[in-house]
Amino acid sequence: MAEKLKEIPPSYIIYIDGHTDDLPVKNPATVEAHRDLWGLGANRALTVLRALEGMAVNGSQMLPRSFAAYDPIDPAKTPAARRKNRRVEISVEPKPGSSTAEPAAIE
Repeated sequence: MAEKLKEIPPSYIIYIDGHTDDLPVKNPATVEAHRDLWGLGANRALTVLRALEGMAVNGSQMLPRSFAAYDPIDPAKTPAARRKNRRVEISVEPKPGSSTAEPAAIE
């Protein structure tokens, strides 16, 4: 994936979105490290961003975001649904106001 992301034109932003399940952070070590679901989602996104930077993806094109538990792909309150919701998603979009954006295709 990193090789494909390196090909994205500079008129695009690579969004890296961290998501969590809906269970509050309770483990003391997790609370200390992340404080809450917002911090946990942000850390997930930053971990992927840093890994991609280590593979020479342009850091100035990447934008980490945290959605915490507010964008579930499966709203069920089951262990299987919660596993699906703990994820990182990567999307590519034209920079706001960019009128010369070329179509970005990732295959």
